Amino acid sequence: MNTSAFSWLGFWNLVFSALVQRIGVLGRELRQRRGRLIVAGLPLLWLGLFFLLPFLIVAKISLTTIDPNVQPPYSSIVTLSQDWQLELHFNLDNYRRLWQDGLYLGAYLNSLRTAAISTLLWASPAHARAGACRCSCWSSCRSGPAS
Repeated sequence: MNTSAFSWLGFWNLVFSALVQRIGVLGRELRQRRGRLIVAGLPLLWLGLFFLLPFLIVAKISLTTIDPNVQPPYSSIVTLSQDWQLELHFNLDNYRRLWQDGLYLGAYLNSLRTAAISTLLWASPAHARAGACRCSCWSSCRSGPAS
């Protein structure tokens, strides 16, 4: 009777110590994960603040109508009606004008052409430099250490 109680006590002692050890490992993993989230989250916050937020503001302005009598000079997208319901007012005339007016379409196609030419002019010397570097690195590795 005494030996069986001792074995159960040892068993639960092992279970408890393994549980405490596992909790410690989980705690370390959570601390490491939290550190990784902070390291990855700060640049994402920076991008959200200085890229996504201005992009959303410009997108909101592009969906409004021009109203020179108010400040700022565009209408609101979301309004509250008399019976406390939200009303959405989107205006797609700005985007229709992009495709109907030849000036905007020509400017867009010109910017695409400029981007393609500059990409080709940049990429060809860059690939040549990368190939030359790769060849010199491989030749030095094949010949062995420099003497």
